[in-house]
Amino acid sequence: MHIAILAPSPVPYTIGGAEYLWWGLLETINAAGEHQADLIKIPSPDRSLGELIQSYRRFAELDLDHFDLVISTKYPAWMISHPNHVVYLQHKLRGLYDTYPAHLPTALPDAADLPAAARPLIERLANGPARREELPALWEELAALEAVDPALTEIPGPLVRAVVHYLDRIGLQPPAIQRYLAISENVTRRKDYFPVGVPVEVVHHPSHREPEPAMEVDSGDDNGNAVKDKPILFTASRLDSPKRLDLLIRAFRRIKADAELHIAGTGPVEAELQRLAAGDPRIRLLGWQSDAAIAEGYRRAAFVPFIPYDEDYGLITIEAMQVGRAVLTTTDAGGVNEFVVDGETGRSVEPTESALAAAMQDLLADPAATAAMGDAARAKVADIGWPQTVDALINPSAQRPRLVVATTFPVFPPMGGGPSRIYHLYRELSRWADITLVTLTGEASEAGTYPLGPGYREVRVAKSRRQRLQEQVMGRRLKASVDDIVAMDNPDATPALREALTAACQNADLVVASHHYLYPLIRSVWRGPLWYEAHNLEAEMKAAVLAPALEKGSAAARRALARVEAVERDCARDADCVLAVSAEEREALVDRYGIDRDKVLLAPNGTDTQAIAYTDPAQRRVNQQAYGVEGRFTALFMGSWHGPNIDAVWHIAGIAAACPGMDFLLMGNVCDAPLGELPPNCYRLGRVSEAEKRRWLATADCALNPMTSGAGSNLKLVEYAAAGLPVITTPFGNRGVGLKANIECLEGEVRLFPDILARLRAGEPHAGTQLVEKARRRVTDTYDWGVVAVVVREHLPLPAGTDWR
Repeated sequence: MHIAILAPSPVPYTIGGAEYLWWGLLETINAAGEHQADLIKIPSPDRSLGELIQSYRRFAELDLDHFDLVISTKYPAWMISHPNHVVYLQHKLRGLYDTYPAHLPTALPDAADLPAAARPLIERLANGPARREELPALWEELAALEAVDPALTEIPGPLVRAVVHYLDRIGLQPPAIQRYLAISENVTRRKDYFPVGVPVEVVHHPSHREPEPAMEVDSGDDNGNAVKDKPILFTASRLDSPKRLDLLIRAFRRIKADAELHIAGTGPVEAELQRLAAGDPRIRLLGWQSDAAIAEGYRRAAFVPFIPYDEDYGLITIEAMQVGRAVLTTTDAGGVNEFVVDGETGRSVEPTESALAAAMQDLLADPAATAAMGDAARAKVADIGWPQTVDALINPSAQRPRLVVATTFPVFPPMGGGPSRIYHLYRELSRWADITLVTLTGEASEAGTYPLGPGYREVRVAKSRRQRLQEQVMGRRLKASVDDIVAMDNPDATPALREALTAACQNADLVVASHHYLYPLIRSVWRGPLWYEAHNLEAEMKAAVLAPALEKGSAAARRALARVEAVERDCARDADCVLAVSAEEREALVDRYGIDRDKVLLAPNGTDTQAIAYTDPAQRRVNQQAYGVEGRFTALFMGSWHGPNIDAVWHIAGIAAACPGMDFLLMGNVCDAPLGELPPNCYRLGRVSEAEKRRWLATADCALNPMTSGAGSNLKLVEYAAAGLPVITTPFGNRGVGLKANIECLEGEVRLFPDILARLRAGEPHAGTQLVEKARRRVTDTYDWGVVAVVVREHLPLPAGTDWR
């Protein structure tokens, strides 16, 4: 492979741990000879918002597609778009993440208080999804900030923090990244460092300094003559505040032993440390030292103290242990404690002068025990080396399962509940498996192969003229949408679909029938493991769709419904695993088709909680003022053109008539259905852009879910809750999601909705504000697609040698 190690070049230029990591990877890859690597660096100043944005933009617009693999480790290099991008994360811009000053706010300023030029950006950061296609608009909005009050763009500050978090979410979001790795467990635990739910591999890398054999512990005079029994404590570090060398010096001054403390390095607090050390001849600040001198310092040391605060990794720990030296650290030192086991490979004590002084005294008092800890330390890091690190980065230890998912409609971009479920669920699963969607479209111009991310693609086949004619004939006869039934009954109507499915199934580990309509075609080309993804109990759903024809005694409708039920029964019984969207649907499938309950896996409809911004009530008031709807109480309903949603709109019409002082917003192509005349306070928004949808989710006062018919579960309910909207739902509409009544949602029959709305508007304590945070937490913990995917992942068939459990 041709491998690019992509990195920022700091401005002004300095050499630190990141540079040594990149050089080590580069040298090791090229020395092995199997692959060729290059280190590609772009100057990346970050002293102002303008510099930061330009640095992020340079990487976002960089084209390295002539490389087979790109490895990035540090911001903003991970902004590159590449089909095979591996992130080996060292750290983010820590001053805007884990070391962001506690006294500074994190909330964005109110858009209403800002100049007009800043408002679109504030809205995007507060409510917008972090997607790569949003970048052009984002660059324009950021450019407009140049004329805004400089105080708004101070670093650190809430606006710059929000901008960098937004950009990092775009760069690191799955499935844009093929694999996620980190240099330490400590890095993986930091808040907002990785997308929720992604698997992160920890790979400890070595130092650039090659370990040399240890020597007898002694010191020396200025002429190089050995001075026995005068042990040295040696450490090497950049002299800055997070390394807490001031604490180390104060602790050392407490001990009475005839020992010396040698500190190698330079940095901004050097003068302060010199003042602290003054008067104690045992303490020597050595200044800059060569690699050879530092290696010598480790070998001569009795042990190595290293007490930084929340260190990413701590190469000094590795360097010391590789030459057999015990390490003294503190319990809050972060990555250092992945190697220092208190009493075994060194000491890890509370970060106080007294605790550190006592530990130093103990280590000096028992040289044999300290030496034994050093031996254990060497063994602890024996397997850390450059070949092992490179191998972990470019040679995944396990083969990814290969899944084929077949359905009768196009998936991307997701429009409606079924495509949305398929796209998001399998996008999440593509973190661990290679997934091919095989789909049908009625538009020849839409046919083709669509890469949806690393290891994730949609192969979309245009329906043949024969299949389209069959759909028209059957649809006119039954006066219903029957495209899926035609595909089920005529598996050879579109030969190109059979060809595409056959090709996709070669070397597959699993095929999923997403809906059962392509089951006859699947089983004619694939005899391996099969799953059935039951979006609904389809026999019941199609009974509702065909109800008008059935009520007129249509024999064709009865035959079609019987066929739907028979094929669904065969598919459910044949499948090794059935995915059900709710506990109720699981029981219905078990009861109707007599399948084993143990093979039915609950995989509820979810949402991308990271893409749906949570808006608290205070921000809603600000948004309402900005959009000119303050003073009007607005209730939102979203739905597709689907029988149960049309029923819900008719219910809303009755509710609106009873609540003339409120506005009712109808969103989605349910507005295209023949709804008849609606009350004047019902507004048909129709099918809207994602941006407008996000705007109303962040502006409306509440969301309605007056469902009284249908099957499956309501994805809209999850979206409402994720956005922070108080939800009013019927018990039937709450099925499959199960928000707790009067704790996470407001629940009642349709006739009670006007009274519930009135109480919500009046601000009764239990009726709004207290619900939304609990509902959001419930959705995030249970219905985020990342969470759902992890549950499904555990049941996937694994190729030989694969084990993620």
